[in-house]
Amino acid sequence: MKKVCLLDFDISITGGVGQVTESLANSFAQFYEVHVVSIQYKNARTKYKFEDNIKVVSLNNTSKRLHEVPMDIFKTLRNYLKINQIDVVLLMGQYSACASLLVQKMVKSKFVFCDHGALMNQWKDKKITLIRLLASKCSERTVTLTDVTKEDYIKYFKIPRRKISCIYNWVDEKLLERENLYINEQ
Repeated sequence: MKKVCLLDFDISITGGVGQVTESLANSFAQFYEVHVVSIQYKNARTKYKFEDNIKVVSLNNTSKRLHEVPMDIFKTLRNYLKINQIDVVLLMGQYSACASLLVQKMVKSKFVFCDHGALMNQWKDKKITLIRLLASKCSERTVTLTDVTKEDYIKYFKIPRRKISCIYNWVDEKLLERENLYINEQ
């Protein structure tokens, strides 16, 4: 059975990346051995509900600044991926991508960078732009949320078209059902 790891910077923070991580992990759990690895936890718990067969772990139970993380978790992440023989690592956002850059060439796992934002919205933020550039160059594939961002990666970062895909943001069917109920009640 293939082993998939969804690497999130901090799964205890609620937001779009965490929601997509939860939804993807729960869907993948039907077909793969799934690991959700949080680089750190700012809070003791997460609001997300993962299927019982998903292994959820944190590599660091303290809160650190982004620039401190790569060296701090380097050995821990490398060992986790090797010991658990992870086949594919989905980097859920640019912070998890940054934290994993040092590890990527030292393990057999394939890395997929999942960018959860629009490249040009933060283009002037040179640190984030550099992280996105390095993550997209070092990963096997890059996944964007829109065709516009996909084309921006190709144009500005010279990412080969074969290495980049667009997968629209996940929408949980339960959320649609709730919204439909709300609309029908009015």
